[in-house]
Amino acid sequence: MATIRAVNTEIAKATGSNINSSGDESDFDLPLTDMTDLVIYTPLLDFDPYLFELGETHTLTWNDGDGAHTMYNAEVVRSDLKWGTANQGAVVFEGTDTDGNATQVLWTPDLNVHEWYANTQADGKHPMFWNTDQHPSTYGYVCFAAETRIETDRGLVRIDEIAVGDRVATLDHGYQEVRWVGHSRTRATGDAAPIKFEAGAMGPHKTLRLSPNHRVVLRDQKMKQALGRAQVLVAAKALDGRPGISRDEGGMVDYYKTRFSTSMR
Repeated sequence: MATIRAVNTEIAKATGSNINSSGDESDFDLPLTDMTDLVIYTPLLDFDPYLFELGETHTLTWNDGDGAHTMYNAEVVRSDLKWGTANQGAVVFEGTDTDGNATQVLWTPDLNVHEWYANTQADGKHPMFWNTDQHPSTYGYVCFAAETRIETDRGLVRIDEIAVGDRVATLDHGYQEVRWVGHSRTRATGDAAPIKFEAGAMGPHKTLRLSPNHRVVLRDQKMKQALGRAQVLVAAKALDGRPGISRDEGGMVDYYKTRFSTSMR
């Protein structure tokens, strides 16, 4: 596990109506100087902690005018090598803060985003930041295929039929109300092709298809002896090639994902 301490001039955030205020772009919470001391804690089993792939989850802490905040299971929703035409990076984390508020945290390694904001505003433009990855074929989608059945308080429901307001079962927090549903359609080829788990492979009673970077819980007493914990999260693509698990290429695939007030685990 690595601990990354961000420079104060390289961080910003969006909350409330600023999130997705223009589709794939978000407005900045102001003043930018209100947010300080961002610390990023990478996962224990992340063997390349300085590579931020879509779907990875991290723990974040920071301070602002409302006090100290912690965001568990902060999901990487954007990870680009460039910020516009500059060679600096841009990473956006999404989750809920200590008070249960939906939050997007922007980190721009080696780019003074405060200065960029001021310069953009001086040019007569409205500064915003992209909250989705600008190179999806490189990093992939992080969600369930449309036919995936999700346990709700009214039984098993296909994820493409779940709507805001539905209550979905989560691993650690009981039933949670859906606050947002996202949908992406792409060609099921290469890095974007789903990982298919045949019925009976690692647990599912029916065939299950996940996006390559979707995390899967693995439980094993041997891991507890080696790592001090009995369960870990691994990307679905890391399991490709195991019995009954393979990439499912061909045609189009619809991916869906949901968000809750409390992060689903």
